Amino acid sequence: IDFAGHSTFLITSPQGIKVATDYNDFHRAKELPDIATMSGWHYNHSTSSIEPSITHALYGWDRGLGPPRHDITMKDLRVYSVPANIGLSGDFFRFPTAVFVIESNGICIAHLGLVGEVLAQDALSRIGKIAVLLVPVDQRVTLSISETVANIKAINPKIVIPMHYNAEMTVEHFLAEVKNVFPVIRPESGTLIASRATLPSKTEVHFLLPPTFGRGL
Repeated sequence: IDFAGHSTFLITSPQGIKVATDYNDFHRAKELPDIATMSGWHYNHSTSSIEPSITHALYGWDRGLGPPRHDITMKDLRVYSVPANIGLSGDFFRFPTAVFVIESNGICIAHLGLVGEVLAQDALSRIGKIAVLLVPVDQRVTLSISETVANIKAINPKIVIPMHYNAEMTVEHFLAEVKNVFPVIRPESGTLIASRATLPSKTEVHFLLPPTFGRGL
């Protein structure tokens, strides 16, 4: 799992299938993906320019056919979506979106994208058992810290990776607030190798180093 910035990660399966989350024109992963997920229509969460080599471009909002429900498999990797923010008005960018789950070799990674609600039990059941949770921590466009912690506890992942912030002080505030709830780990890189053998027994927050700050929400 490589952090490319903001809410974009490049996730690579053991057989080399690559997924870029919130694929956009501003934060690009180091390699082109096979699958691009886009949780919202905002400019740094999506793009209309999809390279021909990308096999699947998965949009997380209603583009005229109703809330999408994606479920695709390529080799050893599966991606499925769970609708979220249903019925939200769009204030502060809180519009209908999707949680994307990437599953490979017994590891499930959930990207909360632009989730602006405390998730209901139906959504939690659809999301399933998650090992790694990619969670927005901006506190402005998405949720407060207490609401974010509520979602983390409900999903109960092994590792939480903060994302979707435009300044170091924002993520440092989040880490300072949650360190009494979950252990905070600071690896000196922007990469996490997820393995069933090395997952912690209880939830930890891992702060992956971002490539840059200050590109906006």
